[in-house]
Amino acid sequence: MNAKRVLTAVGLILIVIGIFKVSILGYYPREAPVFIGMLVVGAICTFAAQKLPSK
Repeated sequence: MNAKRVLTAVGLILIVIGIFKVSILGYYPREAPVFIGMLVVGAICTFAAQKLPSK
């Protein structure tokens, strides 16, 4: 696997976990920065992976 696929996979996994936790399970206000941060980092990883060259 190349770096582009790994970075995309990590980003998407973080986004899915964050969305699942926030929308389905709910969260306490003190946990909000953790899950918002998880969503932001996942989005940045996915965006950065799209900018990498494929080879």
